[in-house]
Amino acid sequence: MGLIAHVQWSHEMRVHHQLVGYNLGTGRAEIAYNIADLKFDEVAKIAGVDDTDPEGALTYPLERDQARAIAEMVNLRLDFDHYDFCFEPMTAIQVRN
Repeated sequence: MGLIAHVQWSHEMRVHHQLVGYNLGTGRAEIAYNIADLKFDEVAKIAGVDDTDPEGALTYPLERDQARAIAEMVNLRLDFDHYDFCFEPMTAIQVRN
């Protein structure tokens, strides 16, 4: 999935979101699709994010119909035969030049 780095939290960081696929056999995260910030409100509503989590900082396991609706919205084809999906946050460091 990528390199994981341990960094100290700062106000420079922003939360981005992904649709993450977990292998049905192993339970391991194997695929991730970035969700554009412009789509957050629509996707968060489908995923069940409520007012108690305005930034979508928690992980939301998705039913197939939820994952399918999100995939259609962001133009993805999902493999439900091999993966379960979650809507998850990802912290990104905003780098200043």
